[in-house]
Amino acid sequence: MNLLFLLTDNQRADLLGCAGNEFIRTPNIDRLAAQGTRFANAFATTPICAASRASYLTGFYERRHRFTFLTPPLRQTFTDNSYPTLLKSAGYRTGFIGKFGVAQNGIEPSLEDTDALRKMFDHFDNYEHWTDDGYEIPQPDGTIRHLTDITTDKVIDFLDQHIEIAPDQPFCLSVSFNAPHAQDGDQRHYIYPE
Repeated sequence: MNLLFLLTDNQRADLLGCAGNEFIRTPNIDRLAAQGTRFANAFATTPICAASRASYLTGFYERRHRFTFLTPPLRQTFTDNSYPTLLKSAGYRTGFIGKFGVAQNGIEPSLEDTDALRKMFDHFDNYEHWTDDGYEIPQPDGTIRHLTDITTDKVIDFLDQHIEIAPDQPFCLSVSFNAPHAQDGDQRHYIYPE
C-alpha cells in the first residue's frame, strides 16, 4: 500500500468544500478526499506550523517533543521513531517535498544533511532550496508561478520517478504545502494563483 500524506499549512478543517463549506472552493482537495481517506476528526496539536509538523512526524504533542521556534531540541529518539523512519525500515521508499522547518537543535541548522534526515527520507526536497521569493516564484522564461503549483510539479516528478526506479516498492510521500499560511512580510498576506 502506498501512502501520500498531504498537509496544508495553517488551514482550518472546515475551510474545505468536502467539509461542507459553501464559500471556499477546493475542487482538487475535494476530489482527493472522495477517492482517499479524509480524517474528519483529526486536529492540530498546536497552532504553530513548525511545531505542528514536528508533532505529525513524531506522533507526540508539542508539550512532549518541546520543539517550536528556537526552543531546541527535537531529540534524536523522536526522529528515530518517526513514521518516515519506521516506514523506511519496513521497506518503503520515503520522501518529503515542501515546507519542513523542523530541526534537532532549534530552527537552524535544520535536520537537513544529517543522519536523522537520511534515516527518515530517501528523497528530501524542501522549500529552502527553491526560493526566497515567497509564493510568487519567477521562472526562467519570465513568468511567475505560485509555490503551490511548483510543489505539485515536484510531487508528480517524484511519483513518475518512483514508477521508473522502484515500481514494486511501496512508498510514503509526505507533502507539506505552505499555502494557505499567510506570506509573512507581504502586505497582501494571502497570494493565490490566478
